[in-house]
Amino acid sequence: MKRSQIAVAATGLLLVIGGISANKLVSASTIAPQYTLAQAPERHPELRAALRALKQARTHLQKADHDFEGRRQAALNHTNEAIKELEAALAADKH
Repeated sequence: MKRSQIAVAATGLLLVIGGISANKLVSASTIAPQYTLAQAPERHPELRAALRALKQARTHLQKADHDFEGRRQAALNHTNEAIKELEAALAADKH
């Protein structure tokens, strides 16, 4: 017999001899931990949402077909500045 078949047979024999039900064995091996690590709430969710929205807007502006007499590029520049400001604000919050 192969080693794996011997191991399975030995386990079955132990279950029968020891009177351990297969259910108890399975449930004991799949017990969830008694503790969970609590996630800290997201700091400044409004700023982070604004940052995500600005990054999405930047992507849309970059993909736009026309420049609209320089207005698209101006909007892109302002969006990049706003992204930098929000990132700086989040980095400055150290408490």
